[in-house]
Amino acid sequence: MTEIHPQLLAKRRRRRVLIAAGVTALVVVLAGCLGVMWHVDQESLKRTDYRRAADSLFLGQCIKEFPDVEVLRNVTATDCGEPHEAQVVGIITLDRERSFPTDDELLGLQEDECAEELAKWAPAYADDETVVLGVLHPLRDGWDSGARSITCFASFTDGPRTGTLFR
Repeated sequence: MTEIHPQLLAKRRRRRVLIAAGVTALVVVLAGCLGVMWHVDQESLKRTDYRRAADSLFLGQCIKEFPDVEVLRNVTATDCGEPHEAQVVGIITLDRERSFPTDDELLGLQEDECAEELAKWAPAYADDETVVLGVLHPLRDGWDSGARSITCFASFTDGPRTGTLFR
């Protein structure tokens, strides 16, 4: 039998201890990260409103309020059970080859395509005079970068509402 030199044994023990300490530290860090992510996720589930880029809204989503600005970049989306000023009633994707729409073309989209979307998804409100249609569209630089989604929304002349238009 061969005897292992004591310095070699000590070196092997130190390496094992360092590896075990490194693995333990990694497990602790990962567990901490997962705990933080779980906590953040649980907190986000409690929220009823949150900021969204104006071009990332989805069909049926309610908009808490519109800021009084000409160029709208973000809105506060909210649960439709909370008071809100508008609701997304359609998303229209325009042809990539189409040129940037004029104001008259946007008005035509609002009056025609958005009205069709409202009639399709919320027919009970298609002729409601308190429901006014509007559009959110990309700015010129977004259009030049390929953005082609037009968001149709319904707002209300009688003030904020609670509940969804969709039935």
